[in-house]
Amino acid sequence: MTMNPAPEPREDFAPELSDLETRLTVPYPERAELIEEAAADLCAAYADARASGLPHEAARARSLERLALDDQARQALEGVHASALQRALWLVPARARSWMQAAASAAPLAALFVFLVREVPVNRFLRQGGPIVYLVVAFGSLGLLLELQRFFVWFVLRDHSTEALRRNTPTPLYLAASTVLLGLLGAAVRYHSFLEGWRGDTVRLARGLREPLASIIMSCCLAALTVLMHSALSVGLRALRVPERDGRPTG
Repeated sequence: MTMNPAPEPREDFAPELSDLETRLTVPYPERAELIEEAAADLCAAYADARASGLPHEAARARSLERLALDDQARQALEGVHASALQRALWLVPARARSWMQAAASAAPLAALFVFLVREVPVNRFLRQGGPIVYLVVAFGSLGLLLELQRFFVWFVLRDHSTEALRRNTPTPLYLAASTVLLGLLGAAVRYHSFLEGWRGDTVRLARGLREPLASIIMSCCLAALTVLMHSALSVGLRALRVPERDGRPTG
């Protein structure tokens, strides 16, 4: 009769280590380093207990006593590793804090919009693209705003709690795709309207072929910025060693 060998210590403690990682709100990569230290301590304690003659279950239970982390110790760890900005925001009432975070996230988008209005003929694009171009700008700006909010929460505040990382969804990519489709739809509608009323005027032909392209240009620019920001955030989270969850990277 063969007996199944005891599992490797690190694998045997995986559920407890995963639960500890979830409960901690220490930012990455510090949280990953703390989990590695806790795993090393557990394995060393388990080896010592087994060497003293304890059976597997008893050695495991004794080792887990080292992993006990009360709320006071957890809050102390979080306070040590919190960013200066995050500690300052803790002093602000919750409602005001949410408004400040939203304003800080929207500020770069507002600055970009002002720059485009001053340096790029956006008004001409809006006029040439037709009414649907306003939907293009709305969808594209919403995708960018979501990405900027994630950047502020993850990389400025360094908030890597479960709630904060749950923000990572493909929604901005869906908005980017919708932005491009709306741009193409707007151009198609303008082309259809132009061709229906065109009577062979070559001057009007040049204008009619050029103006509908404005909605495509606007939509592709906004969608490209959203996709680039989403990719950059994904790379940033992987660089911070944020683990995979639900079968996919959190970034």
